Amino acid sequence: MTPMNKLLTACVMSLAIGGEFAAYAATLPTLPAKNVDVTMPTITGSTFNATCATLQSQLNAAAAASPNLTHEVILATGTICSGIRMPAHASGTGWILLKGANYANLPPSGTRVGVSDAALMPVIQYNASNFGAIAFAPNARRYRIIGISLITTSSPDPNEQFVDMGYANGNAGTGYIIIDRCVMRELNPTSHSTHRAVYGDAEVGNTALIDSYMSGVAMHNGSDSNGWLSVNNPGPILIRNNFIEAASENINFCGAPGDSESLMPKDITIQRNTMPKLASWVHSCCAIKAIIEFKCGLRILVEGNTIENNPYDGLGWAFRITPRNDNGTCCPWGEVSDLTVRSNLIRNNVNVFQIASMEDGSGNGGQTSRHSKRFNITNNLIYGTGVGCGGGANCGRVISLQPAGGPTFCQDPSPNCMLEDLTVTHNTIANSTDWFFGMYQPTHNRLDFRDNVIDASSQVGLYACTPACAQYGTAGLNADWGATWAWTFNSIAAINNGVSSSQFPQGNNNVYYANSSSLLFTNAAANDYTLQTGSPAKNTASDSKDRGVDFVALNAALAGSGGGDVTSPAIPKNVTITLP
Repeated sequence: MTPMNKLLTACVMSLAIGGEFAAYAATLPTLPAKNVDVTMPTITGSTFNATCATLQSQLNAAAAASPNLTHEVILATGTICSGIRMPAHASGTGWILLKGANYANLPPSGTRVGVSDAALMPVIQYNASNFGAIAFAPNARRYRIIGISLITTSSPDPNEQFVDMGYANGNAGTGYIIIDRCVMRELNPTSHSTHRAVYGDAEVGNTALIDSYMSGVAMHNGSDSNGWLSVNNPGPILIRNNFIEAASENINFCGAPGDSESLMPKDITIQRNTMPKLASWVHSCCAIKAIIEFKCGLRILVEGNTIENNPYDGLGWAFRITPRNDNGTCCPWGEVSDLTVRSNLIRNNVNVFQIASMEDGSGNGGQTSRHSKRFNITNNLIYGTGVGCGGGANCGRVISLQPAGGPTFCQDPSPNCMLEDLTVTHNTIANSTDWFFGMYQPTHNRLDFRDNVIDASSQVGLYACTPACAQYGTAGLNADWGATWAWTFNSIAAINNGVSSSQFPQGNNNVYYANSSSLLFTNAAANDYTLQTGSPAKNTASDSKDRGVDFVALNAALAGSGGGDVTSPAIPKNVTITLP
């Protein structure tokens, strides 16, 4: 914390009105410090035309050509090639572009491709000896794969991944890899298995997946499957404007042995992706878990995504944030810190945020981790929580602070290994079927809960299980945050199920309503949660804006521009997502 932040924290902590804190200065996360440059390079070198029979030799020739020039390898459309390996290319400043012959007829850069665009692309299929359809050799750098259709094969089963960036399989020195407007499909998603679409491990980082489409990624033997997985990748990492469909985690960071702290994923940007689960997987097969999971990671921005349709009992979380040390075999330095989740559409998931501050010590080996710090959950529209759930535990929860192992399992006990600095502001939360804020363990440090609009749907809303799950509202906040919390400028409706709004923090511009109709949503039945003129939540936030979501900012983030597009990103062509 900077000296100025410490001064502000000290000053704000001293402000109290009627026994309730007027504000609290939770330290905000640091945003990613680096970004992947995805500017399309100009061809300054040679063009190598390839068929399947000559593709590997032409790639080798491009890698051997002048390393300070940018070369292109053009693969004929209509071909179905076996897996290839991108050769070493570590020196110089030039790039190698692998493109389909119909590259110019694809949607322009910045536009997501869909299934129908695969007809314009050459095909490269999985090769077991290659660990992927496309794999990267040691020291393979500065490659951009554009407009290629990647598919699996029926033998062997399972396939490992469509793209192996190299380092995961011992190929050191890889990095500067961009996957651009590619289609990756498991052609038999209900019978054949694929571990992951992209194994994003690269020792020198600078990796990106942009404007692409992947579907059907699942393991039918109960093992995990991922759309994108990074364990050893120092960043920056960019995952932008993709359709990503995978059974276990659509996007996953860590959860396997990490080589060193220097390779822990950092500077991660996840923007404008559409991330659902395939409806036929639910309750029928596969290890269905979260949509986005972090077991480690630093400086993370999740912005402008549509995160939806995970109606799986118990484990159906939109976000699962839980530092892990892989049974004590790796990474005691692991943590998830400086996480910003802003301006996302999060809908129709059984649960939303599961947050553990550190390793819980449940595995073997007495594993430890660092603890998590600085989370900002802001300007998200969240509705339909609990949809499709069979009921029971872990069904319909929005923010759940899970138990952690305590100081014995923590590498940096400052001050007590619980989550530090949680900011929850300007969110609109509707239709949850359980709590919107639940806590299992004391004592977290510094909470700023402000300017939110919440329909509690006749549930208890907020409670702490410390030690018994019977401390609601203010008592729950005191139990789990001590004196380090602020609850201000919130508009909350329909707290019920035996709990009264009088048990919640009063004063400080908090307002409670008997039912959600008092909030004057424009059309809640159609999931339009903008506020009508005359709503008591309009222009009454701490910043004089509307409480809840700033829909201009949300729609701009979803659209990826400053325009006023009021729709979420279109699902790619020929893809229908329905709930079971």
